[in-house]
Amino acid sequence: MTLVNFWACVISAWMTIFELGDSAWVQILDIIVFVSFALDITFTLCKQYRDVSGVLVKSHKMIFIRYLKSGWFFIDVVSTFPF
Repeated sequence: MTLVNFWACVISAWMTIFELGDSAWVQILDIIVFVSFALDITFTLCKQYRDVSGVLVKSHKMIFIRYLKSGWFFIDVVSTFPF
């Protein structure tokens, strides 16, 4: 995931600045990055957790509320959104 983040933050900006984003391999890598971030959100929404009393939480609603409160949901959605 570190390489995907590096691509999204650094290489993507480099390609945009120097107008190198028209080649097919850059577009393919951008699609791979997009899919990676989308899968990360999906897997996080499916990941069970233990609450403070040690009970395993399986409810998708509770998992989503926890993900939303953590603040990472907004960061992940913004990083997935193609600009």
